[in-house]
Amino acid sequence: MMIEPEDQSNEVSSIEDSDMSLYERLRPIFGIANDLPKDGSINLDHYLYGTPKI
Repeated sequence: MMIEPEDQSNEVSSIEDSDMSLYERLRPIFGIANDLPKDGSINLDHYLYGTPKI
């Protein structure tokens, strides 16, 4: 299965080209990831590599 980007015409702009803060640039993606484990940051190695949970 191959996933194609929705819009391939987007150009990546450098930080110098933008008057927006990092918060303003990332705000559209806040809250997109749902159903993540609450202990994900503590047990990252468990979820990635299968090591025992802490």
